[in-house]
Amino acid sequence: MSRVALITGITGQDGAYLAKFLLAKGYTVHGMVRRGSTLPFERIADLTDKIELHQGDLLDQMALNRLLEHVQPTEVYNLAAQSFVPTSFDQPILTGEVTALGVTRILEAVRTVDTNIRFYQASSSEMFGKVCEEPQDENTPFWPRSPYGVSKMYGHWMTVNYRESYDLFACSGILFNHESPLRGLEFVTRKVTNAVAKIAQGEQKELRLGNLDAERDWGFAGDYVEAMWLMLQAKHPNDYVIATGIKHTVRELCQVAFEHVGLDWEKYVVVDERFYRPADVNTLCGDATKARDELGWKPKTSFQELVHMMVDTDMQRALVTGINGFVGQHLAAYLRSCGDEVCGTYVGSQPSTPTDLKWEISQPATPSIIDTLKSFAPDVIYHLAAISHPGSCGDDLPTEQCKAVNILGTRHVAELALALPSEPKILFISSSKVYGSRTADQPWAKEDDVLQPKGGYAHSKWAAENLLRDRISDGLKVIIARAFNHTGPNQSSIYLVPEWCQKVASAEGPQVVRSLNTSLDLSDVRDVVRIYRMLVEKAPLGETFNVGSGQPVTTADIWDTLCAIRGQVVEVSAEKLEASQQPIADVTKLHEAIGPLQRISLRETLEGVYRSVKAAG
Repeated sequence: MSRVALITGITGQDGAYLAKFLLAKGYTVHGMVRRGSTLPFERIADLTDKIELHQGDLLDQMALNRLLEHVQPTEVYNLAAQSFVPTSFDQPILTGEVTALGVTRILEAVRTVDTNIRFYQASSSEMFGKVCEEPQDENTPFWPRSPYGVSKMYGHWMTVNYRESYDLFACSGILFNHESPLRGLEFVTRKVTNAVAKIAQGEQKELRLGNLDAERDWGFAGDYVEAMWLMLQAKHPNDYVIATGIKHTVRELCQVAFEHVGLDWEKYVVVDERFYRPADVNTLCGDATKARDELGWKPKTSFQELVHMMVDTDMQRALVTGINGFVGQHLAAYLRSCGDEVCGTYVGSQPSTPTDLKWEISQPATPSIIDTLKSFAPDVIYHLAAISHPGSCGDDLPTEQCKAVNILGTRHVAELALALPSEPKILFISSSKVYGSRTADQPWAKEDDVLQPKGGYAHSKWAAENLLRDRISDGLKVIIARAFNHTGPNQSSIYLVPEWCQKVASAEGPQVVRSLNTSLDLSDVRDVVRIYRMLVEKAPLGETFNVGSGQPVTTADIWDTLCAIRGQVVEVSAEKLEASQQPIADVTKLHEAIGPLQRISLRETLEGVYRSVKAAG
């Protein structure tokens, strides 16, 4: 018999880890997500082609019944809840509806649809509250100290009641605090590790916290989802405490996190009474002896390993506009290889991943986009989205389409950055075209040169630069990167190098090109995206940098190298015989900011493009 699991709250931290765990066990996995115009897929972006998602809500009894009838699960994991303790004081009624009565509704759906379904309820150590004994086990009395804890206790006892009244296989896992890089920013562990990353990168000066002496038993969410599964594989249903048995203070959490990046926590942490709870839980420490003896479960990840994992992940979260473009695809791949979390914006019908957001930047970001990005909390926005083809931008001044995307779109990106609580910096990708033409005896372009843009695209980039600088006084954090010519695999054939690769690869006779006597600055796109990330990490805000190779190459050199790669000389003639000089990047300022960089050679760059063109046919 195939095993089918339904997970409520699948887009949350535990839901994401549990879905991955069950898929590895061979389950068919379904997830319930709340209705909304924008769904928070970022935690399960790599799973959306492996799982099936359904809209539903713990507030809607009939919808829950229909969902169970449709999915026909063998196991249900109820992880959905309003799970942030401070919010439960502000919204106690909503917390009760979802976190308490929601459990009753899904239990009732199980009882009505199929009593053979095995049911897991996510209970919480917050039910112990003002603890009567330490450590806490399954027999310790509950004394919750928040609307969240009270709601969880209701759901816990309702699970016991349905088990005893209707003979359901229903288990409660009384999980103590469990964290991961997927934890929301509102939780103290993630608040600390995210702040540590920002402080280490010079983006934040201090961390304000409440009670530093509060003690918690913190474990890794990836370990704890295994315990959930083990409960439903047992011979008889029961309730289990899941914990490490070791408690740490918030003070220790800060110390371990800051030490991981070489900083003294006491220089940055400020106690702020605003963050004290109305009724705090001072200490929690669990005894998971029963789970160890009956389920064979024990935690695998230490406290130090957990904190280090979270700090490392928090070093950067990136939003990439124009992620479907040539550079956007290379940048996203590189950022992910560095361990960064990436979300992108795109136009058209095909996102790169399900977490990407459809946004035509000529229009302001919608409330749903803003809400999604508030949750994602980017540290940086790589603003690549632009119209760049001369035919669309205008030969002289920008066309209306060019203005709408390249200028007005940049204003909308700036407004988005200022609206986000994470206060992301913007790395704006401008262009060497703003420098205008150069002469052979004076080819170099420096960042402080007088700009002489020519053409609609160059003028639009110049205007966008000025727009961003004007918003610095409003608190906008911006770095400007003037990109020189770059190429690489999968670049469109409307550009010189892939076009010439096609000519050389398929040539059976003489070819004609525009010019063999143009000198330009050409980089590999893989070098360019590395530089972009290094600028975000190291460059001072408000500055402008040339992103180029700093080495001139002629179009004749490019043609000859491509012929050498093919292994055959292809005859070629040029329509334009006079020499032409494009700007060559003076990269002195760039190297002062990020240090020297080992670059990919021209031959290796052209080989990569040539192979991709050949493979594409």
